[in-house]
Amino acid sequence: CPTSLVVSCASDVPTPDPSSIKAVDNCGSVTVTFDGDTIVDQLCPDRYAVLRTYRATDASSNSATCTQTILVNSTTPPTITAPGDVAISTDSGQCYASGVALGSPVTFSPCGGALIITSNAPAVFLKGSTPVIWSATDFCGNNSSATQNVLVADNQPPLVACPSNILVTAQDSNGAVVTFSVTASDNCDSNLVASCVPVSGSQFALGTTPVNCVVV
Repeated sequence: CPTSLVVSCASDVPTPDPSSIKAVDNCGSVTVTFDGDTIVDQLCPDRYAVLRTYRATDASSNSATCTQTILVNSTTPPTITAPGDVAISTDSGQCYASGVALGSPVTFSPCGGALIITSNAPAVFLKGSTPVIWSATDFCGNNSSATQNVLVADNQPPLVACPSNILVTAQDSNGAVVTFSVTASDNCDSNLVASCVPVSGSQFALGTTPVNCVVV
């Protein structure tokens, strides 16, 4: 029989070839036929052994057999290319982005079988950069992974609320000292800096003075 053979995929197992068998007889010609394959030790679709038996028969119907071992052993992992990075803004009023369209990875299975595709993508992505790890696994456990980055930016300005208009009585001809406070909120940040012109506690002249406040 031919020597033992190792192949990577089930599709690489060669077809039986009786012409590859060397057979001789003491009384003339020999006919070689293929008896059959027996599959043993199968762990997955592309990891098992084939016991291939050939039979040599002489003109007097005497016969002998030999068995070739073909080992199928898939160890090459699939390939996977992650979708491109995604840049997106936070949801309105939130510090995260939801419903992010990640796209689909490009994969290739060396043995042509189906692949199990998974990722660790969360339901929502917080502000900042979040890596999404895509994984491709074949039915023999060979695995590879690729990373996609989701970049969530906070492009929403904070909200600032000024108090209602203030009416005070002048303390003298210079007007009056007036104090006030503003409130502010933001979808992501709690350390807000508010600045007003004129500032609270300033001397306000007679008449109407607008106060402009900015929150960063």
